[in-house]
Amino acid sequence: MTRSYVPIIGLQRTSACGLAAELNSLTVAILAALAFPACRSAGNWQFRPGALIAVGEEVMALRNTPGWVVTLNGSRRVSQTELEEVALWHALVLLPSETNGSGGDVTTTGPVETDTLTWTFPDGTERKLPVQFNGLTRMLRVGGKGFSTDRGNLFVIRLDHAWKPMTVQLPETVRERLSPRATLDRIKAADRTDTEVQGMETYE
Repeated sequence: MTRSYVPIIGLQRTSACGLAAELNSLTVAILAALAFPACRSAGNWQFRPGALIAVGEEVMALRNTPGWVVTLNGSRRVSQTELEEVALWHALVLLPSETNGSGGDVTTTGPVETDTLTWTFPDGTERKLPVQFNGLTRMLRVGGKGFSTDRGNLFVIRLDHAWKPMTVQLPETVRERLSPRATLDRIKAADRTDTEVQGMETYE
């Protein structure tokens, strides 16, 4: 699955496994598992109480510096027949330079969803950043490091000039589904000592 990012609100994508869970139907989940091996590989994990299921992503570019506000929305399994809408994680991603374009692709293997963020340059070269989220362990992995989102699901990810991520986990958990501007406001409130973060603005 491929998507392009533009500085507008509401850009989303939905996974087959997440769609099955959102429809709240075991029959639909079984049919999805037959059609999509990624759903079948871990059984009906999305029906386990407490499971976090990724269902959609919102992305907005920053107005005054190269970067994005990214939120992965999802659902928490409360019971076999009940879901609660939540946000799985939020990140402020800061880039070292302007890019010619951006996009990415998503792969799902059981409860693990890998979101590969991609940036392109005028000469055709690309830089990629894989971000993984496990809906059972609630762990986020970026740049080879793991973070338990139970300890906070707000992140500031800075890419250096070699495009290597330096990730800061903020000690606050925001499970509400927010607009990009509201997300940025919550990140600013949790990271008041970072003057660069305090100066960020979105297009919204």
